[in-house]
Amino acid sequence: CYHGVLSVVRVQTPTLKLIVDRELERDAFCPVTYWTVDATFKAGETEFPAGHATERFTSKEAADAALSAVAGATQGDVADVTTTRRTIKAPTPFNTTALQAAASAEGIGPKRAMNIAESLYMNGWISYPRVDNSVYPKSLDLKGLLKTLSGVPAYHTYAESLLRKEGPLTATRGAKETTDHPPIHPTGAPDPDKLKPEEWKLYNLVARRFMATLSAPAVLEATKVGIAVAGERFIARGDVVIEPGFRSIYPYGIKKEEHLPKLAERDVVGFLGATGAEKETQPPKRFKAAGLIQEMEKRGLGTKATRHDIIETLASRGYIASDPIEPTKLGRAVIEALSTFAERITTPGMTAELEAEMDQIANGHTSREVVVGHSRELLAEVMSVLLPKAEEVGELLKDAAVEDAKVGICPKSGHDLLVKSSPKTKGQFVGCA
Repeated sequence: CYHGVLSVVRVQTPTLKLIVDRELERDAFCPVTYWTVDATFKAGETEFPAGHATERFTSKEAADAALSAVAGATQGDVADVTTTRRTIKAPTPFNTTALQAAASAEGIGPKRAMNIAESLYMNGWISYPRVDNSVYPKSLDLKGLLKTLSGVPAYHTYAESLLRKEGPLTATRGAKETTDHPPIHPTGAPDPDKLKPEEWKLYNLVARRFMATLSAPAVLEATKVGIAVAGERFIARGDVVIEPGFRSIYPYGIKKEEHLPKLAERDVVGFLGATGAEKETQPPKRFKAAGLIQEMEKRGLGTKATRHDIIETLASRGYIASDPIEPTKLGRAVIEALSTFAERITTPGMTAELEAEMDQIANGHTSREVVVGHSRELLAEVMSVLLPKAEEVGELLKDAAVEDAKVGICPKSGHDLLVKSSPKTKGQFVGCA
């Protein structure tokens, strides 16, 4: 059935285990039923929603009692209004992982994002895109870059406003500071019409992020209004931007504002009715590619240059599918087998240890020979345990591969139809088992 390569690798395998463990959490999840009650109010000509102060009723009877209490009511009394301001800091400079995450949120997958970034770099529009650094070096000419960006019509007004600020430009700082390359930033000002749509989309993200790192925080005002209706309490919430700050140039990830009418304690508002709904708690979400890359970075799995390729390899091996990422039966079987017979290679510890040692080579604190020797020792330990169990592992993987290959039932014999590979044509076909 499956005639491809099945690999066990010190970075790839712990990454696959992250995906499988999340799926096991989902399998073990027991949903809990709850009920909600939501209402609609009106102040002047403005309608706005509000939820019952009991966000989750544990029984239908309790939810129905609340609905019965407000049935027929036509108005509500504003019991209290609470307004708080919160400050949202400007984002930090892009390193590779942060760029991949932001691009993924805009519909450009990690591998595609890196291919586009490399093309932009080769054409002189952005800096080197494979970096861990998230702190601009003192030598970076921030004002010069802003002057360059002001030549792009879409950025002119904002770039000029940053240049007019009194005093030196102050940039945000990320958690990692290295000296090999600066964070990813624009180095030129291309004509948008001469770039491919995806190239402009990614360049635009990089340019706006750069300007955002030099910008003021955003200030939001959150309003919470308590409204009493026939003895039942409802809560309306809304966010309003008071000072847009960096959001003026970097609108990514902003939730739609929920504007509330101006309300004060003891105001009377119209009550337009309430509805109830039965819902269930949801299992943990599967990883999206960008989220998995961030988790890999946090656990020391792979490097800025390899993480997106590792995910691609897992897909090409038939271990994972889709985005959000779901493990196949084969992927689950690989982790089950290795967790049973060679658990160490499934954990992040071994690879994180070797990645740290490779950094020590770069810093001149150890030698290639020492690290390669240590790597061989670790992998030899795994193989010495795994090889005697080859037959058991093989059976487990074969059964899983057959399950993944099933596409239906043969209309003639009633047996399984399987996706098979042809060694002669190197193609695939569907055949009866």
